[in-house]
Amino acid sequence: MTQNAEGSLKYVWNFALPLIIAQASYTMMQFMGRLFLSWYGTDELAASTPSGILSFLMICFFVGVASYSNVFIAQYFGRKDYEKLTLFLWQGFFFALMAAFIIVATIPLGLFLLKFSTLDPHILKLERTYYLAAAPAGIFAVINAALSSFFTGRGQTKVTMMTNFLANLINMGVCYALVFGAGPISPQGIKGTAYALIAGNLFITIVYLSLILCKKNRVELLTAKLFRFDFILFKKLLHYGIPNGVSFLLDISAFSAFIFIIGNLGTTALAANNIALSIESLSFLPIWVLELRHQH
Repeated sequence: MTQNAEGSLKYVWNFALPLIIAQASYTMMQFMGRLFLSWYGTDELAASTPSGILSFLMICFFVGVASYSNVFIAQYFGRKDYEKLTLFLWQGFFFALMAAFIIVATIPLGLFLLKFSTLDPHILKLERTYYLAAAPAGIFAVINAALSSFFTGRGQTKVTMMTNFLANLINMGVCYALVFGAGPISPQGIKGTAYALIAGNLFITIVYLSLILCKKNRVELLTAKLFRFDFILFKKLLHYGIPNGVSFLLDISAFSAFIFIIGNLGTTALAANNIALSIESLSFLPIWVLELRHQH
């Protein structure tokens, strides 16, 4: 076996590294938002993590299911069954659209759960402000989990890397401008970080859809012509994707419970934990999320 042969360590590394960088970019979005909030105010920093982790908890099941499209797209790509490949892409997309309605419907539940995250009414108010503002970002995150499978399943991991990298730059610029204010824009504080996440995730959605529906893919993979619901493939996605989503949900639930326990120790303890957790997340979250999203 040659050094670059399929299955070799170098081959796997060249395939996985762009995915790791892509996930690192997503982690960096959250890190920079918390960094800016640490400059803005302790209360805002303290409120950002409980509301942020809960907003992710409310979508992680759907992310786990939608991202499982990656497995089937990879299989159909290997078989050169390009029709089912494209059909499966859109089943993941339709699932994400359906999930959007559920995510919106569960916003009251999320606001209720936030009551258990802190004893400070002021922090709770900030958490609710962030949670409400960040809900659209979660919807786009689920959509992106489905759309990214079109590229990762076919080995085009550099596409996701570059898209997430550019989204990260947009997120940082928008976040700084909105948190502290710039020109005619008044300081938005904690809401600014949520709006920046929306901007970053929306950018990813636009790029993915533009590439998926480009002329080359419309001709070779019929990405426009095969845009339709297929009950059999959709059922297959749910059958195998739901266990993946439940596993993801349980992992994040345990993590969320820990953050909520810290929140009840006081604002200072919560802010300090958020700083430590944000720094630590740069080292383990890219690999951890990569493993959860791309396990076969």
